[in-house]
Amino acid sequence: TSVLEVIKNNISTYINSNANVKVIKSDIFDNQVFNNKKFDLIYENLPNIPISLIDQELDQDINSSSYIADASINNNYFSKYLLDLHYRFLKQCKTYMNISSSAICNIGVRFPLRVYEKLFEQFSYKHEVLVAGLKIQTEARDVIKGYLNAERQFNEQQFYYYSVEEMPKDLLNQRLIKPDKTELLNFLSKVKHFQIDMHDAYSAVLNNRNVAHLVFTTGIYNFG
Repeated sequence: TSVLEVIKNNISTYINSNANVKVIKSDIFDNQVFNNKKFDLIYENLPNIPISLIDQELDQDINSSSYIADASINNNYFSKYLLDLHYRFLKQCKTYMNISSSAICNIGVRFPLRVYEKLFEQFSYKHEVLVAGLKIQTEARDVIKGYLNAERQFNEQQFYYYSVEEMPKDLLNQRLIKPDKTELLNFLSKVKHFQIDMHDAYSAVLNNRNVAHLVFTTGIYNFG
């Protein structure tokens, strides 16, 4: 089943069984697809895993859904956090949003939270966290090796993970739905006790221990 069919089925099942919804896919805001159209809902799940630093074939395993650095969208501050694609999406998004429309951004947060806030504030978006939680890293050896190389490339410590070995299961599995500020800060305070740097994360996975990262699903809104 294609992703587009899953989206249509979810809308029909969970929102409105009679909804007349047209769903399209695009490589970010491809001019041939968008052609100056405006939309009621835009969804992105762009990668920020450093594929360019992983020594594998482009279409293999994790690489098929990984970040590729692009000098044409390099924006300095966010580039060193491998957020070029999210930056580009947010920069262009409002152009294609109807008044009173929304966009949904999924971001794996392996970087300081101040960077996440700055990313949305850069374009003066009204935004809120719709879902927050932890996700165990898949294909962790390759992914974390890529982040270690990225840290060396930018010459500063900037990425981190969370050790799950001693983390309470209810915390690992917790999903916050539209949390208020107090609820979100309380969750982040709890998980911070298990935060580890990339070297410790790589050591953990080499010893067959799981590590996790934060995932935020964020809603942004255009009120005209």
